[in-house]
Amino acid sequence: TAALESLMLFYQARVWLEEADRTLAQAVLMLEETGGGELLERLYLWRARFFITQSRFAEAQTLLESLLLSSPYPGIQAQATGVLAEAFFRLGASNEAETCARESLDLCKAQGDANGMASSLALLGQIANRNGDYPTAETALRESLEIFQERRNAQAIENTLRLLGAVAYARGEYPTITQERVEAAKKSGSPARLAAALNNAGAVYYARGDYATAEMYFAQSLELAREIGYTTLIAFDLNDLGYMRHLTGDYPTARRLFEEGLEIYQKTGEKWGVARSLNNLGMTLNALGEREQAKTFLEESITMREKMNDQRGLAYSLNDLGKVYLDEGNLFAAQEVCLRALKIFEIIGNKEGIIHAHLQRGRIAQAKGTAKEAEQAFQEALIIAVAIQASALIREAQLELEKVVFRQKGHGKLV
Repeated sequence: TAALESLMLFYQARVWLEEADRTLAQAVLMLEETGGGELLERLYLWRARFFITQSRFAEAQTLLESLLLSSPYPGIQAQATGVLAEAFFRLGASNEAETCARESLDLCKAQGDANGMASSLALLGQIANRNGDYPTAETALRESLEIFQERRNAQAIENTLRLLGAVAYARGEYPTITQERVEAAKKSGSPARLAAALNNAGAVYYARGDYATAEMYFAQSLELAREIGYTTLIAFDLNDLGYMRHLTGDYPTARRLFEEGLEIYQKTGEKWGVARSLNNLGMTLNALGEREQAKTFLEESITMREKMNDQRGLAYSLNDLGKVYLDEGNLFAAQEVCLRALKIFEIIGNKEGIIHAHLQRGRIAQAKGTAKEAEQAFQEALIIAVAIQASALIREAQLELEKVVFRQKGHGKLV
């Protein structure tokens, strides 16, 4: 049974999902026939984790709730609560996820389970990051990292560093990506880790304004994710590639990629991904002139993100809805949602979002004919973009400022 469990872990690390499922089921069957005890319940936990990797949340939840009701082992209770928290997080139920994660943290402390404590802290960090509470996210993740470093858990250390990078990215503090990180993922022997590393590299090159390199990494990540059946990353990559196509003006391709990503997220039940895909689709449909459908998708995304307390996502959806209102000439509604988005971005300290909101505010001011207000908004966007070295946003703010100056000099409309 121990050999079967080890083999299952080997398969899962490489995302050989069918082999992992079959091996784990065989191990569970053997233990069920012999009474099992704590080892059997530990394998039930592994099976629940495995279900989550496959986005089979209902099966995972059923198994975990059964363990919580029947297990006499405090350690199993603590771990099951932590895994249930992860399932809730993936489903977009942030409040339930936080409640379970905190309960798991307390139980692990009582049991002296250092790895369990670190895992709970890491999840609490992810929840805080999604909620836009970056200081809390960083504190929890650094506590988690310290424990994993003491335990010399190399894979957990790498994952926690990646999560800390995500917090920095959300703040607008873009890390420097080197080829070594991708090479380290290659050496790990895990295609899943490599696919994730490729996506992370693409995200940073996008932030730096190098869209061609970003798209190359996203495409490589998608190809590998498809090859190994990494469903969640497939949908994530589709959205990232769709956004690259949107930025280059290839709206039909962007729409197709977003729709494919949305279909996957709807099947897996991951509400965070559904909300993201709806937002992206709304943005692209607006560019295609389908404004009513765009508003419907964006409003649905806003409603979902409010329920999930996804403050960063909510602010972006509001800003994108403002663009729809601006394009249809409803300047009052555009300004109202833009200012609401800006306020959220400022509260959570999301610098990239603040830039986008100021750019939007400047365009609305231009449409209203208030050049000074527009110039001020674009100046504020430019100052922050320079501070965080966001090349693409620097260029965008500079171009908008040039348009304002051109018009103020009496040249009329810029052709």
